Amino acid sequence: AGILGLLVADIMEHVQKVLDDLEKFGQSQPEFKKFCDKYGVPPGAALAGILGLLVVIGVITQGYNILVALITCVYPMLQSIKAIEKKDNDTTNRWLSFWTVFGLYQTFEMFFCCVLDFIPYYSIVRLIFFMFLMLPQTNGAQTIYVKVIQPLLKEHQKEIEAFVQKVSSQASAAGKDLVDKAKEASSTENLVKAAAKVQDVKESIETPYGNDPQDPKKDD
Repeated sequence: AGILGLLVADIMEHVQKVLDDLEKFGQSQPEFKKFCDKYGVPPGAALAGILGLLVVIGVITQGYNILVALITCVYPMLQSIKAIEKKDNDTTNRWLSFWTVFGLYQTFEMFFCCVLDFIPYYSIVRLIFFMFLMLPQTNGAQTIYVKVIQPLLKEHQKEIEAFVQKVSSQASAAGKDLVDKAKEASSTENLVKAAAKVQDVKESIETPYGNDPQDPKKDD
């Protein structure tokens, strides 16, 4: 209930701000304002109604996904922004821990989604897990980071740095090879060959019978 209450409060605060912005935007559009005045509807309310309709359609078609996005992405994002603006180091560290665990989990899920989909009620378990990470009562993200991730990073720091360096080197080499091939393909000699080939194809299309003595055009 705690996290839902905080989420609702944050959402209402941002909704009011959005409504104010919509009203300003609506007032700045003469034609739209004229249309709204004709029916006695405030421009901001009209825009909010349009957006609300789109949200309702989204909830009907993607209700669970929207709920998951609000809890796992939107709420943490808002809290992270607040922590940065207030320069609260403890809160910032807590949300940095969350995003670290979140990123690792998303990577794990990307590779093993086919297996995870067979777990009964996985979507509910996943949602509960993210709430465990975020709730200040459980502080799961920091616990996992301090107890699991941080020791692993310290223990395998050299291997991780070597792996990152290897991947970066391979990516640089692949990029250089691609550039070299692109330069080779765009060389003057290759462009001339390509132009000649195009010309040959064009001529073969225009003269389908070529030098064939049976060409009906020659009989004419």
